[in-house]
Amino acid sequence: MVRDGRDVVASMLADPVVMSWFRPSFVNVDTEFPNPFFGIESTEDRELWPRLSPAGRCALRWRWSVRLAAGLHHSLPPGQLKTIRYEHLLSKPDEALADLSRFAGTTVQAAEIRNEARASRTRSRNRRAPAYEMSLTTEDITEIEKIAGEELRRLGYTL
Repeated sequence: MVRDGRDVVASMLADPVVMSWFRPSFVNVDTEFPNPFFGIESTEDRELWPRLSPAGRCALRWRWSVRLAAGLHHSLPPGQLKTIRYEHLLSKPDEALADLSRFAGTTVQAAEIRNEARASRTRSRNRRAPAYEMSLTTEDITEIEKIAGEELRRLGYTL
């Protein structure tokens, strides 16, 4: 499952449990390097870390998970991994789940996903902007796109 990193960051910022991971008492990027959990892969990332906003730190983590999934995808034989876009699942649940069912060779039940998709479409009709624009600042979005823009573009998201 892949989702627009800006929406992921907005969700992370709204979750107190997730944000507790970023407390200074939990994070030790100096002695644990590289630190995949926080998406710190290079010296540049480690030097950037102290200056990043919470949104930027969440973007690093999302970027790392996307890179990890891409590496897994490339290491497996064709047909062993299926990627589904979260947005596609919500916008066209029957189509996405039929595709997933064909891949898995079994029927994937969709009642809860259809209910969430209906609710999501109702919320979407009430606004034209992407969901993340309701909770992220322009500065947050700019920082996220600077950190994870390459991955967002590669996954088909426009900046």
